Amino acid sequence: MKKLNFLAVFLLFLLPVAASASLLPLVDPDPITVPANLSQADTAQAIKKGLEYRKWAVVQEQPGLVRATVTASGGVQATVDVSYDAQKIQIKYVASQNLDDKTSNGQHVIGSRYINWSRNLVLSITQALLQQPLGGK
Repeated sequence: MKKLNFLAVFLLFLLPVAASASLLPLVDPDPITVPANLSQADTAQAIKKGLEYRKWAVVQEQPGLVRATVTASGGVQATVDVSYDAQKIQIKYVASQNLDDKTSNGQHVIGSRYINWSRNLVLSITQALLQQPLGGK
């Protein structure tokens, strides 16, 4: 019985720690360098390919900016702005649902799922950029 009580108390203290362990600082990824001689249209196309590969939906588009949203099971959703010019592409967090986006101890944190999504998005956009023909051909 003592072992059972100890286990119950241990789990009671462990659960909040485990839940907070899945929260990470919300930091936008480093900019992605656009290869020289790539047109703005080619850059936009590479961004959209990378988004599509990772199941992000483009919800708004204008020159130099693509807004995209990804939705997962359980009502989990994230929205980012992907801004771009001739030199770089920048992914910026906009909003989320059910990803525990909050300020904790003065630091903006979010569920680790978003951090993984944004890292994978960087990889997919980078790969799509490298597959674009140089010089817009």
